[in-house]
Amino acid sequence: MKVWILYDGRAESGDTDDAQVLEVCGTSKRAVKTSLWSRRGEDAVLVEYDAVGPKQDQLENERIIGHMCEGRKVLLKRCYPETGAKHGD
Repeated sequence: MKVWILYDGRAESGDTDDAQVLEVCGTSKRAVKTSLWSRRGEDAVLVEYDAVGPKQDQLENERIIGHMCEGRKVLLKRCYPETGAKHGD
């Protein structure tokens, strides 16, 4: 299962250890869309993780998706390349 987290802009360099967690977006496309919409215009970076373990409570394989300034549709397409961001997203 994938989990997306929004960090402050310091995470853009790939160093999430020194960045502040702004919001845990969740695990669904709808949750990510909602988070991106509510945080538009902020200095924030979307990061994707794989939730693993028996309770899926461990995060691995950190992947920087991008900065909010790139736009919500671009970030959604990177999260879900097979479906992308359709018209109206």
